Amino acid sequence: MGNCGTCEYWGGSRCCDSMHNNPHYYNGDRMSANNSCEYWAEKSYMSTTEDEVERYIKEERRKDAVKAHEAHEKREREERIKREQREREDRERKEREEWLKTEQGKEWLEKLPERIPELKKLRERTAKYQGCIAAGPYYTVGLKTDGTVVAVGNDQYNQCNISGWRDIVAVSTGPHTVGLKADGTIVGVYDASGWRDIVAVSAGSSRTVGLKADGTVVADGVSFDFQYDASGWRDIVAVSTGHHTVGLKADGTVVATGNDNKGQRNVNGWRDIVAVATGFYHTVGLKADGTVVETGNNEGRWDVVGWRDIVAIFIG
Repeated sequence: MGNCGTCEYWGGSRCCDSMHNNPHYYNGDRMSANNSCEYWAEKSYMSTTEDEVERYIKEERRKDAVKAHEAHEKREREERIKREQREREDRERKEREEWLKTEQGKEWLEKLPERIPELKKLRERTAKYQGCIAAGPYYTVGLKTDGTVVAVGNDQYNQCNISGWRDIVAVSTGPHTVGLKADGTIVGVYDASGWRDIVAVSAGSSRTVGLKADGTVVADGVSFDFQYDASGWRDIVAVSTGHHTVGLKADGTVVATGNDNKGQRNVNGWRDIVAVATGFYHTVGLKADGTVVETGNNEGRWDVVGWRDIVAIFIG
């Protein structure tokens, strides 16, 4: 069988130049092409032996086997990540239960009723500022007093297409924009037709997380590294999502799920937290005393150790 040397496809006694769609016909022991083919110089030709064709077929089969093996490894890797995540969460829960049995833990529980009013007071002070303005990648969104929304900046993915929004009480931005309506429903999210009783929203990278009035969490979008597997969360009062998702519990502790490649989910020891915020690879928490804690890796941009009298936190 002959081959023009440029064609990637074989078909009986002919092949086709995939770049120019010019058919080349095998004729005895040689192949000819029309004069328009730029790869055919002075009507030269190459002959291909049966052994070469067989090697070609074997190579294609080998490539298919490699692809199947890579897909299998990817599935196993995802299952391993999910399994390790469950094991880590179980371990953290047990560690917390054990800590609560210690003298320090018992003392913390005894003082918890005293802290609750302080936590509620600070949340009331900062609530009116939450969700009123948000910044995404190269664009900014603002919520107006009449419940409409304004936006300016990059509109590559229609993230600024909010002109028809009404009755909005909070906004959140990632690479996309979402709005929380006064009736507890959502606009601008992937598939939130069944979402009801939502009291807070957070837009992350390719996903949106919603906090329900009963303290549970719902999510929609692309589940990269299982970043919004929060189906078992309870007593949540605030959420934030980036490449990972964190939830603030009513007792001032924090839970986290998803990507942890930079330690951004290392929030197990946090206490007295009143607000949380997430970036791609770090997490920040506001404490009841106005100080700030952080975890993860953001190339030194979260040096917040000396901050005092803070009432709200945001991450762009």
